[in-house]
Amino acid sequence: MTGEKNPHSSKEWTPGRSVLFLCLLLDISVIAILLIVHYDYYDRTAQVVSGIWGALTVFLGYIGIKKGEVKSLPEFIGYIPVRMAIITYTVLIVIFFVLNELPVHAVAITSTVKGNPAEGAGITWAGSFEGATRDGGKLMIPWVRRGDYYLKAELEGYPEKQCTVTVGLLPVRHFGVDFRVEKGHVFVDSDPQDAAIWVDSLSTGLETPATIHDLDAGKYTLELRKEGYYSRSLEVSIKGDSTDTIKPVPRLIKVPPMRGSIYITSEPSGALIILDGRRQSEITPATIHNLTPGSHRVELRLLHKDTKYGYIIKQTVTVAGNSTNSVRADLPLVELPKLTVRSDPSGAEIYIDGDPKGQTQQTIVVFPGERRIALRKPGYVDREWTINVSESTVLPMIALVPLTN
Repeated sequence: MTGEKNPHSSKEWTPGRSVLFLCLLLDISVIAILLIVHYDYYDRTAQVVSGIWGALTVFLGYIGIKKGEVKSLPEFIGYIPVRMAIITYTVLIVIFFVLNELPVHAVAITSTVKGNPAEGAGITWAGSFEGATRDGGKLMIPWVRRGDYYLKAELEGYPEKQCTVTVGLLPVRHFGVDFRVEKGHVFVDSDPQDAAIWVDSLSTGLETPATIHDLDAGKYTLELRKEGYYSRSLEVSIKGDSTDTIKPVPRLIKVPPMRGSIYITSEPSGALIILDGRRQSEITPATIHNLTPGSHRVELRLLHKDTKYGYIIKQTVTVAGNSTNSVRADLPLVELPKLTVRSDPSGAEIYIDGDPKGQTQQTIVVFPGERRIALRKPGYVDREWTINVSESTVLPMIALVPLTN
């Protein structure tokens, strides 16, 4: 008995065993194709299932060979553990293909802000808006086929999120979208510069040109303020982890000075008003409008019925913007200086401050101060000059020059 050879322990390579190993090699090849060729199409679950059942088939076949129970292909197929493994594996593959083609999956999307549930995030799935997350930041999309899909999530105050997701074998696939506030920066300049920078009605303490740092991503109202200029408001969008520059450089418009008025009365009334050296059309009492804020020189003149006397006063008046300043003047009566004007030839028209006063030779009563005198005679060159009159004066003879053809 000890010298007999045990047929089950033989290590001979029989045709049956060759067929068995050929079948096992084919099985492994099919598994390799599923795992490698279709790696991007099947998800991790299908790969793991294929690998497990393929390895189990090989392992059971190895046990049969080891025991000497499997020596041919019919024996291999008839080997109950192997047969059960093949049947189960085949059923799973069929189920896998069926589930892959039917829209029996669901997608659960959860929106969070820094890990905390956030409701109200708008979800766009495969180009179609599906609604907003609710009930703890969740949204369920039913009846989805397996494959790759475009997902976009939008939440007010945060940059939108976009990604491509894969729906696999599992009946419900969960995807989380986490919104986080990213910091950005913006460079601001203005023309003219040195304008105060305000963001959402809050002062930054900066003046142009300057860079505002560490702003949360989102939209802001930026305002530039500078004394003497209109404020300029701008809408800016801040992107996370970047520095934006506002272009073109905002130009500030200068505010025109606010105009004021002077109401002038005098005693006696009816006085001529000279404002900043310019004669006005009004006489007292009168209101002079549209004056720039600041100091103005006012002179009042009035001839007495006795022409050698007159009323005159000069004073400085301050005008404020958007207001009327009242001025009352008691005019003193003074004796007026006389001005004798002569010309050669005589008969030239005399003009004092633009007013006709007769012809040379003549003595004229004038108000003291700077007077503009002009002589005009047909056939002769006009003469014009300015004189400061403080007392009666006889002017030198003025020689008129004939016009040349």
